[in-house]
Amino acid sequence: MTRDRLVSLRLPADLIDAISRAARAADLPPAEAARHALRAGLDHLAGSSRESEARDAMRAALASARDWLDLQRRLRSVGFVLRQGRGGALAVHDWPANRYLLAGEVVGVRLADLVLRFRAPFPGHPGGATAPLSFQTLRGNTGVTGREDAA
Repeated sequence: MTRDRLVSLRLPADLIDAISRAARAADLPPAEAARHALRAGLDHLAGSSRESEARDAMRAALASARDWLDLQRRLRSVGFVLRQGRGGALAVHDWPANRYLLAGEVVGVRLADLVLRFRAPFPGHPGGATAPLSFQTLRGNTGVTGREDAA
């Protein structure tokens, strides 16, 4: 059971007006609207902190990972995991909750770079080594086919 405590806050008049407007729009008492706003704000702050942790963990794991499995093991040991999205981009997720935290590009992680570094496709990707990273994707789609007999 949650225990309530009476708290007094000195707030600017425009913030009090904004709480009143939001409460009317949501058909809530102003105190309940303020509680919702505080919870959302605290969740946002906690999320920002978790994203910062994810960036640091990703950088540390990348610095010493030998392969995909080693990278995932290092990330999971500190509460994160790397996932591949539909477009092929990598993203850092919270582990074990598996909630998206940030895009791999934010930390400087590109799938093509890691495929070349680890000499293997992202683990579990359907289609094996040829999808979605063809030779042309890795070479920047320059038209080079990788075949010597190409005309």
